[in-house]
Amino acid sequence: MSATSTIRLGLDFDGTVVVYDEVFHRLARELHGAPSGLPVNKTAVRDWLRRQPDGEQRWTELQGVVYGSRMAEAKLASGLAEFLHAVRAARIPVCIISHKTEFSVAGPRVNLRAAALGWLEANGFFASDGFALRREDVFFESTRADKLRRIATQGCTLFVDDLEEVLTELEFPAGVERWLYSPAGARHEGASFRVFSDWGELQRRMMAEPSASPPASAQSAQPSPVSDEPILAAVAAALGQRPDLVTRLAGGANNVVARVDVGGQPLLAKLYFTHARDPRDRLGTEFGMLDFLWANGVRCVPEPLRMDREHNLGLYEFIAGERVAPGQVTGSDVEQLIELLAAMWRLRTLPDALRLPPASEAAFTLNGYWANVERRLNRVRAALAGRPEVAPVRDFVEAELVPVASSVAGFLSARAPELGVELDIELPPAQRTLSPADHGFHNVLRRANGALAFLDFEYAGWDDPAQALANALLLPEVPLPAELRVTFARGLLARLDGTVGVGARLRLIYPMLALKWSLIMLNEFLPVGSERRAFAGANAKARLAAQLAKARRQLDVVRESLRPECFLSAVG
Repeated sequence: MSATSTIRLGLDFDGTVVVYDEVFHRLARELHGAPSGLPVNKTAVRDWLRRQPDGEQRWTELQGVVYGSRMAEAKLASGLAEFLHAVRAARIPVCIISHKTEFSVAGPRVNLRAAALGWLEANGFFASDGFALRREDVFFESTRADKLRRIATQGCTLFVDDLEEVLTELEFPAGVERWLYSPAGARHEGASFRVFSDWGELQRRMMAEPSASPPASAQSAQPSPVSDEPILAAVAAALGQRPDLVTRLAGGANNVVARVDVGGQPLLAKLYFTHARDPRDRLGTEFGMLDFLWANGVRCVPEPLRMDREHNLGLYEFIAGERVAPGQVTGSDVEQLIELLAAMWRLRTLPDALRLPPASEAAFTLNGYWANVERRLNRVRAALAGRPEVAPVRDFVEAELVPVASSVAGFLSARAPELGVELDIELPPAQRTLSPADHGFHNVLRRANGALAFLDFEYAGWDDPAQALANALLLPEVPLPAELRVTFARGLLARLDGTVGVGARLRLIYPMLALKWSLIMLNEFLPVGSERRAFAGANAKARLAAQLAKARRQLDVVRESLRPECFLSAVG
């Protein structure tokens, strides 16, 4: 957005303007005896309370206290004051629009809206020498639907919320730019909304200042040097020395990745995002797995150097190399991937391996994989309903994808008994492996000597060997060449000594994961996807056709996997 005069900014209130982590933690200890070691995090408090007797009631009552009588103890979001002063100086109109009931639903009857207005006044929102909002620019709505209508009627051009589910509502007003405030962020597959982690970042991007994150395709890319204060501060705190230079690199939607030069030494810095609805410990997962691998002699991954919990920062070896493009995967590359996965299989028996978490979307029963597919399918069908602009997508889902899903279900029911696999029996721990989870060739760098460095272990952990194998066969960004699929599968199976029935499980898991990828490609058409507003643009039809073509090609992979002559029949 280049002209600030055209911006009308809308802000959510709870979790966006005001943060409650400290007060929730303090009151959970004070009123309910929560342990002092409980993370200072609203979600952690909620989850702990819900595990206690009458936990749901306790949690509801605690919310009433925090949002009511103890509202004054809540804090202004870090960095928001500076942002609002800059917005005021730029003469950008601001309104606050919140889904907030008038009275607490449990415990003492408290007017929550009055408490929120009192907090806003105490924090200078209505003061002429503060943020200079008008009281009439603050709206508290009884339902989420009312909130979305208010965003539209107030003419917001940009709206900020801390909840993904608000920004991805089917009824979210078209034409409003959506931003997710995520102080620690999250991974958002195919998301159309934008994510920012600090208010200074939003200020720069909203007011069309030079980008702090120039495009880069690899760790070794050479984007223009930038001074990125969040990374500078985090690295300085971790090392006790301020970096000489920060150069942002491509790092995905869920973290900030940069090369930092400290005393002439290049390091890779990674600021990890978290989200209230996604409590996974991405920093601990990645750093812990890499530390485990390095401690046990695996050198085809970045060396972990420093983990700073306070700043959610990981420092790693900086690796110079080139990304592997589609069509560039060689037999040597495949052998190196086999060696990594085989090493992780061997190391699983070490005592330190027991401290590692499950891999992302790990399922140790066949029914568990199918349940994940069903959830995705139901989500897609619900999101497409009643939207004429995505009618071709809906037709594809109903006429092609749903029948193929039914065929996969039938395939499982018929082939599982033949292969001696019970759908609801859990894979024994001794038969599980360690896996990077996201180990496609899109996550590697090729060094000058041809050796690969494998990256991105945020989702790593304990997994089914059959899923680890299938993921490598199916990840679509840099696909495994068809002529190397059997080589890879046979090569890895031969290295998994002591396994039982991995080939049979692979035959059953592969169609389900292939179907899952077809559904993932349809995320473009979901509220969380990038296409919802684009359909109104001139290139809408072209974009729709392109994404549909991808989903159809992936569905062909599913169909092929169900045929007796599928390449998996040659794997053994």
